[in-house]
Amino acid sequence: MSLLLSLLVFLLAGSALEELAVTQRNRKTWYQPTVLFFRILLLAVIYGFWCAATNRPIISLVLGLATVGVFVASGRTKHHLLGEPLVFLDLQFVGQILRYPGLYYGQLLLAPRNALAGGLILLGLGALLFSLVRMEPQLDPPLHRGLWALFLAGPMLLWLMPRYIILADRIRRLLCAPADELRPQVATNKWGIFVPMLAQYSRWITEQSAPKPQYKFLRLPSQLSRLPHVLAVQCESFIDPRRIFVDAPNLPDFQAAKHDASAYGSLDVPCGGAYTMRTEFSFLTGIPPAALGCDCFNPYARAERRQYASLPGILKEEGYTTDFVHPHDLRFFRRNRVMPALGFDRLHGAERFRTAPRCGPHVSDAALAVYLERLFEESEEPRFAFAVTMENHGPWLSGRLDEGQSPREAYLQHLGNSDQMFGALVTLGARLDRPIVLCWYGDHAPILARDIFHSRTPYTDYLITTNGLTKSFASLPITLCAHELPRVLLSVIREFSRKPKNSACALT
Repeated sequence: MSLLLSLLVFLLAGSALEELAVTQRNRKTWYQPTVLFFRILLLAVIYGFWCAATNRPIISLVLGLATVGVFVASGRTKHHLLGEPLVFLDLQFVGQILRYPGLYYGQLLLAPRNALAGGLILLGLGALLFSLVRMEPQLDPPLHRGLWALFLAGPMLLWLMPRYIILADRIRRLLCAPADELRPQVATNKWGIFVPMLAQYSRWITEQSAPKPQYKFLRLPSQLSRLPHVLAVQCESFIDPRRIFVDAPNLPDFQAAKHDASAYGSLDVPCGGAYTMRTEFSFLTGIPPAALGCDCFNPYARAERRQYASLPGILKEEGYTTDFVHPHDLRFFRRNRVMPALGFDRLHGAERFRTAPRCGPHVSDAALAVYLERLFEESEEPRFAFAVTMENHGPWLSGRLDEGQSPREAYLQHLGNSDQMFGALVTLGARLDRPIVLCWYGDHAPILARDIFHSRTPYTDYLITTNGLTKSFASLPITLCAHELPRVLLSVIREFSRKPKNSACALT
């Protein structure tokens, strides 16, 4: 009797607690039979796990509610910072969150107020559980064995259902319905926090084939004797600061380069504040996020198994040596596996920057610029290098660079360093025997701009230059989506390759 009563209380309390993850309730959908069925099923699996593990119904009720509370608190925190709720593929980041808590605002947990509140909560939960362990009797062994069987059956059902579902197509559509729109906040507002994650998992499992590339590379002219170097830099949190701060200073080197740029303008990126790999993948493959299905939440989750056509792969076919340069652990976002599959010959990770100077917690942009300069100066063959910076990476906390410095002041200082790195790379071509095409863009706005993530994702900025040797566009900015940028870059390379120096070119 106590088992059924505690399960009923957990289902009611867990559903009420789950409602805290909803930012705008759609009252026409929450009571639909499909919603209720899968919500009860998922909550019952959580309760069944703790009941099978502890053999005590009331303790299972407390631990189950604590589990739901962790998911809800994580979802609300993510929504506050990024304007986006938890999604299924976020579970893949648990390992790297534990390995690098400093990249996920882990320091906030150590702040005195938060540490005190968390300590009191854990102390109270521990005292409650200690008391219940002494007071509550265990269930009978036969019943406990039955609970283990039910617990194992629940996750097995959730695992098998999307893969080998034998039910009617209508049931399949109902199961995947919350993921159809691929707008996680809409799904969370309609269905809660757990049902959309199950739907995303179900759809993710059934999406097997990789989408076709969205661009084709036009072959370089056969009469060209020497191909230009190509350097693409994805600058962390790079954006014209006047987009988010009205009184922010200008970026002198970036603004000056627009006069001789082959192309420049605003870049519509598929993320804000985080999820660098979304913009990164769009640039490397030319595939719009909507074509990826549920992979759009984390394109690197299984990219090495999808055989995507890619920008480095295409350039390699044209005779380029391809390098990926990132002064951080390449296991982050699984880049150590994904980048070779996307066509990169060599990977340059944190081990190449152990003694490099830092600015704040990360390797400085100036050090990365020096490394890239040496890479191209030592290269006799045409080289394509794709570099991802780290200096501007969050978290943005007070006193990051100097005591008493605000997060905004630290960000603008880092942004000025990025601008100096850009200026140094613009002049690199003049020091090389082979000309160089430079593509520079920002992956997303900083998390400091979170107030506008809830209404729209802010644009970043991009610029492609050949050091004044060619101009593919008139001096007018052109707004692009991130997945359109590689097509423009390839067109600039093509036009640069077949035209004499100092001649104007037109993009076709």
